[in-house]
Amino acid sequence: MSYKNKEIIIIGAGPAGLLSAYLLSDIFKKITLVDRLKYIKRKACGEYLCPRGVELLIQLQILDKFEEFNDLIGMRIISPQETEVETHFPELSNFKFKGLSLNREVFEKKLLQLVRGKSNIDIEFNFTVNEVLRKKDFWSINSLDNKTVSGDILIAADGRSSIVAKKLGHLKAVKNKRVALHCYLTKKRDSYDRFGEMHILKNNSYCGINPIDENEVNFSIVCDNTKVQKFKNKRELIIESINSSNLLKSKFNIPPENEKVNLVFPLNAKNSFVAGDNLVYVGDSAGFIDPLTGEGIYNALKSSVLLYESIQDKKDITKALMHYKRKKNIFFFQKTILNNFFQFVIKKPWLCELIANFLARKRDRGDAFVGIVGNIYSPLQGAMRLLVSRRG
Repeated sequence: MSYKNKEIIIIGAGPAGLLSAYLLSDIFKKITLVDRLKYIKRKACGEYLCPRGVELLIQLQILDKFEEFNDLIGMRIISPQETEVETHFPELSNFKFKGLSLNREVFEKKLLQLVRGKSNIDIEFNFTVNEVLRKKDFWSINSLDNKTVSGDILIAADGRSSIVAKKLGHLKAVKNKRVALHCYLTKKRDSYDRFGEMHILKNNSYCGINPIDENEVNFSIVCDNTKVQKFKNKRELIIESINSSNLLKSKFNIPPENEKVNLVFPLNAKNSFVAGDNLVYVGDSAGFIDPLTGEGIYNALKSSVLLYESIQDKKDITKALMHYKRKKNIFFFQKTILNNFFQFVIKKPWLCELIANFLARKRDRGDAFVGIVGNIYSPLQGAMRLLVSRRG
């Protein structure tokens, strides 16, 4: 197969769809990128890119496009009893990158600028998918307002509730009662603290916090859906969560009445297909499990790079997509196990406290742990470093 004669449809203009379009534009004849939104806007998600994500941008030679974002040097983990573990992303001889605090809207607009610089990419917003049709040798996508795009290869990058996966029966049901509430908070302190935070609360909920700038943080709380239903509005649950923690109360102002609080679900999604038959899923649409630490942007970018590398490596699209599927499954296997373990631990406050005290005793332990979270170490590598830590 000559890729130069083939055309691609990409559904979804998030990080996975945008980066896929940018990378693949030099390989394929034409790319049509569509998205249901009228324009890129700020989405409810963790606004953080882990150190491996920063390395990825350097390897792609596009990090200079994101110079306005601030470094994130580590994470603070706070147990139900408010044991605080301050960790720093570890530096290795061949790896000295920090994370980035992002405004996702700005980040995606920067990616969009890169995509618009490619003459063979057509972009169409306000395109809501209605039909996904597999013809004899091409894909045909129809919108609700009767627009049609077609191409030889279809890339679905339309998120955890992928309409493509639903239409084609690839989205598997997952029993999960957990939901996330998301908003932005202002700080009570003036100094800009370049640490992300995860607060594990006594009620089996947890808060993830990403600093954006001197005044604003990205705040989310993950809890059971039954807890949300007990409150008149979602803002009240945010306020209760802040007031339940002395540390949260000391750092952040409660959201004003006009602050929008988003409800995000599902927090898990499984895709039974992933790749094949000139169709491939990237980003959350390829399968998603709540990563606790805002890794969603990195996972999206990484899956796009894995697809690009697979197509570069294999000149036949069928072999390329199977290669991508294997690489994707291998890459995310250990992290999926680890994230499931985290979810189990969070529901056991006594176990959270035990682990927090273990990490707090030696700095190397906490750094090894955040090295796993930041994808600097694989879960297995990080576990070994936890066991042999030396520094107090």
